Amino acid sequence: MTNAPNLTHDEALLLLNDHVGKDVQYSLSTSYDDPPNSWVRVLTLHGALTRVAEPEEIDAAELPERSRALFLSTYRIGKQSIVLPPTLGSAKGLPRGIEFTPAENVRLQILWGATPSPATGSGEPV
Repeated sequence: MTNAPNLTHDEALLLLNDHVGKDVQYSLSTSYDDPPNSWVRVLTLHGALTRVAEPEEIDAAELPERSRALFLSTYRIGKQSIVLPPTLGSAKGLPRGIEFTPAENVRLQILWGATPSPATGSGEPV
């Protein structure tokens, strides 16, 4: 998506926090082309988005800033934990989600309003 707005890491997490408690799809894709042209999905998760710890709990624990940032960027999708650290690369908003680009040939998408396909486990927008 060429017109997608770029987001700071904090903006991406705030947008993601708006969808805590809702079903989301997480997908990790890679491209073997140079430049990336066709994408292969290597991991897909679908389930309720939750936080590992609430910001108030993290503040009460009086953690060092680096540890605090790590906990604030850790989520669960279903039973699987994911970490979205500030070093994850660029982020952009999508019409129904967020896309992180940790490397030119790797992209991580978190989409809301998606349902899994029984055949592949991938999601289709509702």
